[in-house]
Amino acid sequence: MLRLSVWAFIGFVFGLRAARRARTLITTAHARNLSYVAGTWHSTSNYTSIGAVLGALAYALNATTVESDLAVLGFGVFASACITHSLVDIDTHLLVRQVTTRACLLGIPPLILAAVVDDTPRQLVTALGGVLLATIVLVVWRALSRGQLGSGDVAVAPMLGFFLGWSGIDVVLAGLLIAAVLGGAFAVLGLLTRRLRRQSLFAFGPFLMAGSMIALWTA
Repeated sequence: MLRLSVWAFIGFVFGLRAARRARTLITTAHARNLSYVAGTWHSTSNYTSIGAVLGALAYALNATTVESDLAVLGFGVFASACITHSLVDIDTHLLVRQVTTRACLLGIPPLILAAVVDDTPRQLVTALGGVLLATIVLVVWRALSRGQLGSGDVAVAPMLGFFLGWSGIDVVLAGLLIAAVLGGAFAVLGLLTRRLRRQSLFAFGPFLMAGSMIALWTA
């Protein structure tokens, strides 16, 4: 219980930082006219609090999913990136590459160390396989979507593939499947309520991130 509480507190802190980083990225994107939409959620008073709560929940669930604290740390970095990506995408329809790069640079080394310490090199092999699989799937999805799936969604594929692939190739497939189901359900609901049209674009990043984390926690 103490371990879980410690990781939840760490997650709270880093979730707060993830939300603040997202707010800065959104503000910058809007100021430079880089965003596809001018969302305003980031300006609300509860914005950073939501990030903090999501961070605490994510880190706690990571701690219940894997035993190695090194792995929890690595997946914590991944969770923080997922929070930042989701919040930015909602208000801009952008997935910022520096968030992905930062997650890989800071999150992958702890996972490599965890595999070495636990003598489980197979996890690194499946992680690399996950990179290839996720990239192929998202490239195909982008081609089939006729431009509705953005290049940013494809750019995060290697990150998703590695972190999910560390737990197994089946986890990569599960994460992408859950993302597709969640995104599809959102689109259908939007059409039924007439808040979306057939050609409407919406942020798919949050569904990719949510699907990935759900697959990781239920692996």
